[in-house]
Amino acid sequence: MIEFEESEHIYRVKGKVVPSVTQIIGAVRPTRKWFTNHATERGRQVHLALQYFDEGILEDCPDEYLGYIAAYEFFKDSADWMPLRTNVRLHNPKLKYCGAADVTGLYSGKDAVLDFKTGEEDPGNIVQVAAYGMALKIDVRFVLYLRANGKFKLVPASGAIVENRWRSHVEVYYWYKG
Repeated sequence: MIEFEESEHIYRVKGKVVPSVTQIIGAVRPTRKWFTNHATERGRQVHLALQYFDEGILEDCPDEYLGYIAAYEFFKDSADWMPLRTNVRLHNPKLKYCGAADVTGLYSGKDAVLDFKTGEEDPGNIVQVAAYGMALKIDVRFVLYLRANGKFKLVPASGAIVENRWRSHVEVYYWYKG
């Protein structure tokens, strides 16, 4: 069972603290220029709105986030995407990490993981989604960049190269930790 303390962003498995995917990436790649408090809060709010949207319970959304919702609607209308589960907690016991994928579902009839991003494109995002897919044993993975103007960009995050990059992040993280 995965426990999560949201206020401290701490995952525990069987009472033991396990690092998150984003904590590992942050420790290995600490100079991500787009990672601001404003971007973090915007991302949280848009993620929550998209979760409610997928669950069919979105009633109100601040105007500043409507473009991101429209971008997701446009994506859903133009892609063969069916969301099934939101905010999916995950644990990879072999590589010793936890996390939460934004949404899993079916993309062209295949199990897929999708992670929403509202900020600038960053290679760490692809590695992040690869980690989620590896823990969930899902090979079809994407980063979906949503824009305030209602546009989107879908970036694949699958394959051996990106999986090896994630494994390298984990190895470096645990090497630093001793």
